[in-house]
Amino acid sequence: GQPTTTSGTISIRDVRLSDNTESASTTGAFGPIQNGQTVNISGIFLTVTTFVGEQHKLIITVNPGGAVPETRNDDNSREYPYTLGGC
Repeated sequence: GQPTTTSGTISIRDVRLSDNTESASTTGAFGPIQNGQTVNISGIFLTVTTFVGEQHKLIITVNPGGAVPETRNDDNSREYPYTLGGC
């Protein structure tokens, strides 16, 4: 089959849980994918240096701008809570 798009993006955001302040964000990209295909993506880096010792969450969203046509868009984000440790 033909690729569904020439590229897509991934958004990664770090948010402090106590007040939903965004402390860092980055984006990455992936190339063409086929319908139903799974791809592994690496090389997207995010450094968080604020609100040390506090609860945060990483919010990872694939295809945030809707560039890749999908039958469902409600399953593109996941959240991962964590505590930011000090150095």
